[in-house]
Amino acid sequence: MKFQIGSDGYLLFRSRICVPKNLELIQKTLHEAQNCTISIHSESNKMYNDLKKMYWWLGMKLDISKFVYKCLICQQVKAEHQVPSGLLQLLTIPKWKWERITMNFVLGLPLSPKKKDAIWVIVDRLTNFCTLYSSTYGFLRGLIG
Repeated sequence: MKFQIGSDGYLLFRSRICVPKNLELIQKTLHEAQNCTISIHSESNKMYNDLKKMYWWLGMKLDISKFVYKCLICQQVKAEHQVPSGLLQLLTIPKWKWERITMNFVLGLPLSPKKKDAIWVIVDRLTNFCTLYSSTYGFLRGLIG
């Protein structure tokens, strides 16, 4: 097996932190992973694939499956418990230029010399002609409410 001691003193298995077979420690690890951005109440395979990048312990996949099975929130957010999406609705094709447009905003840009930090994108749906307006985030925020 490929065990080693990391520079920080942790026991590693194939560059992943080894978690001792301690039920309390494993439960704490799973609970923390579930409540952070690593694996927010996901199904067991996703949680296992996310966690196996960083951690390893003997029986890891089975422990994760049992943990997810016992979690009420994980069971409620499963895809099979979601209301099916409706059919896609076709958009009508406009007859005139600029009759129907789409808009988007590009935010979080570095300040330009003219103190602009956003772009307002407007596209005509008939011709796909695109118009770009430099703007400020504050102005766009006021524009859309």
